[in-house]
Amino acid sequence: MRKLTQKVANWQLGCKEVDARFHPGFYQHYRVFCNDQAENIKNLLPRSLLDMLSQHPGWNIEAMDRWLLIYRQGKTVEANAFDPFFNAVMDIYNHFNK
Repeated sequence: MRKLTQKVANWQLGCKEVDARFHPGFYQHYRVFCNDQAENIKNLLPRSLLDMLSQHPGWNIEAMDRWLLIYRQGKTVEANAFDPFFNAVMDIYNHFNK
């Protein structure tokens, strides 16, 4: 179902896939969509974030306006694993604030 909603959202928002081959490790595991100034995606995604995500595939990051959503699709977090999950999310988030 997520694939369908993703296609509808991309169509509605005018999102197009961005060529992320500028970072082969990241490109191997992730797809990037953008609806505005796709050529600036290198500036939006810090190299340190791309390196980290390349080593830990499976994260989803969605940004719109002032909102940032970070999650692992289809994964639930057990209570005893919440702290490591939260720390990983904060690590990703902090890359955007550097």
